Amino acid sequence: MSYLSRLQNILNRHGPKAAVAKFWGIAADRWFDWRHGTDNRTPEKLDGYTIVGESRKHAASYGASRAMPLKCLFTRLRGRSFGGGGFVDFGCGNAKVLVMAAHCQIRPVRGVEFARELCELARRNWAAFCHRTGTPAETGTIIEGDAGAYACQPDETMYFLYCPSFDETILRKVLANISASLRAHPRAAAIIICNASPSYQAVMQEMVPEFAHLQKAIFWGYPYFIYSNRTD
Repeated sequence: MSYLSRLQNILNRHGPKAAVAKFWGIAADRWFDWRHGTDNRTPEKLDGYTIVGESRKHAASYGASRAMPLKCLFTRLRGRSFGGGGFVDFGCGNAKVLVMAAHCQIRPVRGVEFARELCELARRNWAAFCHRTGTPAETGTIIEGDAGAYACQPDETMYFLYCPSFDETILRKVLANISASLRAHPRAAAIIICNASPSYQAVMQEMVPEFAHLQKAIFWGYPYFIYSNRTD
């Protein structure tokens, strides 16, 4: 579906205010890409990607994030107790979220992605962003691999998931690895889920009191569910 068709659909279903917000969101994405040399025109279906491992059956279609809501989100996160550490995006796709995090002075950033072609695109986008902005390339890493097998690092305090990039099976593995890292290296940390489905929210409820629902923040129509082991 073309952007024009999508806008028309939003206009018909939600009215002119939502359509205008959608238009400005798309325009902001295009401007950001033009300014930083990044390419975020990424197919949503996974069928054409090279994926190694058993996790393919637990994956859903790729969902793209938008620049404006991410900028608002990262501004909010930086003011929290967990806002000064590293950031990880599970299922990072073309690295849009990582680039926006770095743009908002959140570093280091790490992306975990199991589709080889998306990893290659993510690395090109990161390199282009670093070249245009002078950001040190070593502050970002793209890891080709299974999100459920990623070993969390002691300097990481923010973990991002775009629902439904993968199902509850992988989510539970990711949460177990985060919990293990926090037990080994105690620190304030947050799990941020964009568009958390009811099934995702149910799994997160199992994490209480280790991780409690801190806030549901909505920016430009995108809901972000923020869970943390600290309430300050």
